[in-house]
Amino acid sequence: MLIVITGAPGAGKSTLVGVLESEFNVTRVRPLTSRAARPTEVPPHNDYVHFGREDVAEAIRTGEIAFHDEVAGELYGVRKADLVEEGKHRSVILPAGRIPDVERYAHTIPFFLSPPGGEAELERRLRMRGENDESVARRMDWGRIDTAALRRERVWHLGAGSPLELATEVMRVVELESVVG
Repeated sequence: MLIVITGAPGAGKSTLVGVLESEFNVTRVRPLTSRAARPTEVPPHNDYVHFGREDVAEAIRTGEIAFHDEVAGELYGVRKADLVEEGKHRSVILPAGRIPDVERYAHTIPFFLSPPGGEAELERRLRMRGENDESVARRMDWGRIDTAALRRERVWHLGAGSPLELATEVMRVVELESVVG
C-alpha cells in the first residue's frame, strides 16, 4: 500500500513521513530532485535523492520516472520501480495534483496534512529552512495551488496533532483500508 502525504510546503509532511518510517516501519519513497540539498538534508534524514538537473532530465527521457513536475524551478520525479515494490507499506510526499499518477502503480491512500497556524506559520517555517524571499513567495504560491488541487474525493484530511498522533491516525486508516479494500 502506498501512503501519499500532500500539503503546503512547511506543513510538516517530512516530519510525518519520518515518524511513519521510524515508528511504524513504513518505507519512505524518495523522489528524485534537481534541487540542491538543504543543510538539514543529510542521510538518513533527506526526503529526496539529489541529482543534477541533467541527470533527472535523463531519467525522465528514458522512462524511468512514473511522472515528473517542475516546482519552484526545480525538477522532481518518482521512479516507477519505487512505486511497485510489493510486500510492505511505503510513503511518499507528492503534490495533490499528482495523486492520480501514482494510483495506476499501487493501491494508494492519499492524506492531506493541514498546515498548522496558517500562512504566517508556513512562511516562518520556510524561512527557518534558509529559503530566500523569492523562494518563499514561490513556495507559498505553489502551496495555495496545491491545496486547490484537493477538490477530489478519497483524500483523508489530517488536522492538528503531534507527529506521532498524526502517524498513528494514518496507520489506523491504512489498517481500515487493508481490511475493507
